[in-house]
Amino acid sequence: MTGKEVHPMKFTKMQGAGNDFIVLDNRSGVIRENEYSALAVRLCRRRLSIGADGLMIVLPAQGIGDYAMRFYNSDGSLGEMCGNGARCIARYGYDRGLAGDIQRIETTAGIVVGQRIEEDLYCVRLNDPTAVETEIGIPWDGQILSVSYMELGNPGIPHAVLELPEWDTMPEDELRSLGADVTRIAAESPTCVFGGRDVIAKSNAGFNVIDLLG
Repeated sequence: MTGKEVHPMKFTKMQGAGNDFIVLDNRSGVIRENEYSALAVRLCRRRLSIGADGLMIVLPAQGIGDYAMRFYNSDGSLGEMCGNGARCIARYGYDRGLAGDIQRIETTAGIVVGQRIEEDLYCVRLNDPTAVETEIGIPWDGQILSVSYMELGNPGIPHAVLELPEWDTMPEDELRSLGADVTRIAAESPTCVFGGRDVIAKSNAGFNVIDLLG
């Protein structure tokens, strides 16, 4: 039999707030860097492969971090930062003994500090917004929603932000319909040049991130 040598590959599947990720430990360097993008596309395809929103590759630290991580979107593009992904990788790092309760993760966005709060709860310090557009009118269900836009990182993950105090009493299908509509209308509107991936709803208790596009 001829052709490329096949190496078994172990992976971990994780999810944070509904965003799911594939994690590969490449500290040994078995996977070449020029293969990362194509691998993300191949592995993240739903129904045809493992399926995920993104691929996170764990690498040895090059500086002051405990370890490094590279994040690739499902289309193979390199992303600087993903908040849900960062929380997942913080748990991965702790569970695998790569770091302690407080850890420093080297990313293309710089050092991300993660902290273990309890067994299933981790927090991370997100990078500051690099793009902000406020109070954009989005027509939805007979009303105009005031939606703002922010992007974390460069390139970063786009988010739509709106005040929705009643979000926790809305049926899940209605929330998902809202998320899909906001993204579709934003993409079609000449006055709104963003596409929100997540909707961040502001309630009386604070900000709540809801993945509404699944």
